[in-house]
Amino acid sequence: MAVIKGWLRNRWEMLFPILEVLTVDQEAEIERVCQEEIQNWRDRPTLKSKSSFKEPMTDTRNAIRERFPVLTDANSWFNPKENEREHIALKYMNYSDAEWAEMNRPSDKRFHERLENQQLLDYPDQIVAKADELLGSSNWTEVVVGLAVVTGRRLAEIMKVGEIYPKTLHTVIFSGQLKRKDAVMKPYEIPVLVDASRVLAAW
Repeated sequence: MAVIKGWLRNRWEMLFPILEVLTVDQEAEIERVCQEEIQNWRDRPTLKSKSSFKEPMTDTRNAIRERFPVLTDANSWFNPKENEREHIALKYMNYSDAEWAEMNRPSDKRFHERLENQQLLDYPDQIVAKADELLGSSNWTEVVVGLAVVTGRRLAEIMKVGEIYPKTLHTVIFSGQLKRKDAVMKPYEIPVLVDASRVLAAW
């Protein structure tokens, strides 16, 4: 569970009671309140880098979902992008797609560091062969390691939230990505390093 900053909790104590009484008939006011809250974050001297603004937004959006779980015609809207109904405040308590892309873009320094510090794997064919062998293991921990190698997925995605579906001989459809905390990613196609039927069976 994420540790919420004290200053953000204090902001919620003022924000949520307001959102609780506003309805879709006061959508303009909801937009104003959300934009003022975001501007308050931007004015905080402790939030300096662009990436530092991701956490308060993600935490606040998650808190809105938890605080207002019951959705009605008076407090919700249908989000066509997510293809689901959600609290009306989430329509405005968000950054634009361009802002999220900018925040998620690695800095030039980090990008060059990654280029300079790439590590090549010795004997990649043997690594894949070993992973393929692990897919057939009776030990679940070995199966998980094998899946991580051949799919590139995180352990939590494999063991908890991820799902895969058949696509082609060497690709599958994957859902359950954990990297983006601000939104639910739609299922997408990923390559696998061995026959997809082996991966599906092991999963």
